[in-house]
Amino acid sequence: MARVKFTTDSAADIPAALREELNIQVLPFPIAMEDREYADGFDFTPEEFYDMLLAASKTPTHAQLNPYVFLEVFEEAWREGFTHLIHTSINSKGSATCANAFQARGEFPRHTNIRSMDLCAIL
Repeated sequence: MARVKFTTDSAADIPAALREELNIQVLPFPIAMEDREYADGFDFTPEEFYDMLLAASKTPTHAQLNPYVFLEVFEEAWREGFTHLIHTSINSKGSATCANAFQARGEFPRHTNIRSMDLCAIL
């Protein structure tokens, strides 16, 4: 019997209650603000983020999710017995994260049923 795992990145802005209800794993983008790094969507609420933003002395930055992050997620899903994985990503025109998901899918040796979708390509 097929077991399907759904993943996405924090650009999807799925509320915590909904991601728990639907068992969607959200991979947070790292956000650097002041002298600290935060996990987008996990370390603060949207309201807290805007308060932090207003108080920040400089504009925060973020980084893409690299292929290693995706390989870890794929490996964990495989170990947990999932037979399929569907990942939706921020669009490829705005971030290299989508390309990194595709790269990791190609490098993952154990799981051929990984689908990664570029939201830019399907909108």
